[in-house]
Amino acid sequence: MKHSHIIHHYWTSPCGILDLASIGEELVMCDWVDGWHRAATLNRLTRLTKLPMVEDASSVIDLAQVQLAEYFDQRRQVFTVPLRLIGSEFQTRVWHALTKIPYGKTISYGEIAREVNSPKAVRAVGGAVGANLFSIIIPCHRVVGANGSPSRAMAADMPPSVIFLRWNLDSRLTSCRSAAA
Repeated sequence: MKHSHIIHHYWTSPCGILDLASIGEELVMCDWVDGWHRAATLNRLTRLTKLPMVEDASSVIDLAQVQLAEYFDQRRQVFTVPLRLIGSEFQTRVWHALTKIPYGKTISYGEIAREVNSPKAVRAVGGAVGANLFSIIIPCHRVVGANGSPSRAMAADMPPSVIFLRWNLDSRLTSCRSAAA
């Protein structure tokens, strides 16, 4: 079925406003409204899909909101909302690898590069992680630098209220929720 537009809806999480977007019954974006790469993300999404964005509701956006609320309430560790990954073959391999990082764990960019059978492509992995359209749902916040410390890029794509989430990982969301209140 050919779709004529991307439906999007703003959702206020405990850590900031997320823009959720869908095409048909698949989520195509979950992005922080005040993220540093916001304009580039929207431009890339509309350029690659060739569809305009319309603010509205959809059942898959509703499902994403429920699952995100459960995640922020520490009642969900894995997302099951249907996703449409929009990117290059390499990017989609990286994003699939990110979904395999267990809740509360971290992995380095180098480990992801090895996971996608491109051990010398650490910088390209960093670019793909940065191009992730699914903040929280595809857990780029679980990727760290080679020495295990949070990289500068980890905090760069999030609003200030969410940096705590990035640095303290999934198990510390209660503090993030308190800080955002």
